[in-house]
Amino acid sequence: MELTHKDIQKLHAEVRNWKIEPEGKKLFTKDNQQYEIINSENSVTEAVAVAPVV
Repeated sequence: MELTHKDIQKLHAEVRNWKIEPEGKKLFTKDNQQYEIINSENSVTEAVAVAPVV
């Protein structure tokens, strides 16, 4: 699956709200693409790693 810069911008807008979700949880974006939470860090530096589910 190839992501364009525009895809990444749209994904970022949704993923930033997923930082409270547990690792392993699968979520859908507004365009119905499914992603799995790989890793999440909610401290001074916040980060969420996701992977598309194909």
